[in-house]
Amino acid sequence: MRNYELLLIVRATLDDAGVNGVVEAVTELIEAHQGTVLAVKPWGRRKLAYPVKKQGEGVYFLVRTTISPTALQEIEFSLKLNENLLRYMLVKELAVTKKPAVEPEQASDDEAPAAEESATDEADAATTPADASAEVEPDVVENPATTASAD
Repeated sequence: MRNYELLLIVRATLDDAGVNGVVEAVTELIEAHQGTVLAVKPWGRRKLAYPVKKQGEGVYFLVRTTISPTALQEIEFSLKLNENLLRYMLVKELAVTKKPAVEPEQASDDEAPAAEESATDEADAATTPADASAEVEPDVVENPATTASAD
């Protein structure tokens, strides 16, 4: 069993009882295929970006569910046959781990020691002799061709 999110767009021309009936039919469909409905969130009536089945508005619902991957084709086929659904989208839910939010005060406290460390590094660099790299001389190899032509 995997977690899925099912976004439904129901016809806005239906009354509230009709809209709730469509959502209940979808939840019963999921449960009939040994799935479980975790949550149903109504998103409300919204204007569509373009007309879908000659409708300018739709009622949105987000259904979080657990379904076996083998039952997906049967569920999607049944959703396609429902005339009161304008659109649907069934997506596998990703396991996302959230990082704890860093508060602005903590961020400024963390940056202050880093600034102090960089200032001490610059001070150490200023106290070391600049010609320290010049003290090490590379080995000079004479080219035999130039020495032979000089004689």
